[in-house]
Amino acid sequence: MLRLFMVFCLGLALAAGSTAQVNDAALRLPEQTVAPGEASLTLTVELPPEYHLTAEAPGQVTVTSGDKRIMAFDRQAALTLIRPQFPLNIPVKVNPGQTLLQVELLLYYCKSGPEGLCLFKEARLVLPVKVIKGAGKNKLSVNYKVKTP
Repeated sequence: MLRLFMVFCLGLALAAGSTAQVNDAALRLPEQTVAPGEASLTLTVELPPEYHLTAEAPGQVTVTSGDKRIMAFDRQAALTLIRPQFPLNIPVKVNPGQTLLQVELLLYYCKSGPEGLCLFKEARLVLPVKVIKGAGKNKLSVNYKVKTP
């Protein structure tokens, strides 16, 4: 219950316009190449030792294609998942060309134990994707490691 209260208070503080700073800088990942057709995106998040995602606050993952003609999630340019469980495996349809895949993470995580500290992390990752005939690969992967506080 204490964790829920802490997350609720943090949410109120942010909604009230507190001076909490959010890092808007994106982490640019190395380009990946796949073949046209059906592909999959695997998203993995690694938390620090002794930390776990908390069920009391819903985390969120939003995946957006810069060009839905090149990459789409069920014919949509974006997909949002609430309370994600990692690793995530997301089917994606890809066509020849290049685009940027943006992954936005909002994670609430707590240290194990009765008085474990709860934290949140926002991150934006950008993955350049090239779709080329004959690439011989149909899997994309995004791995993100949350640093120890």
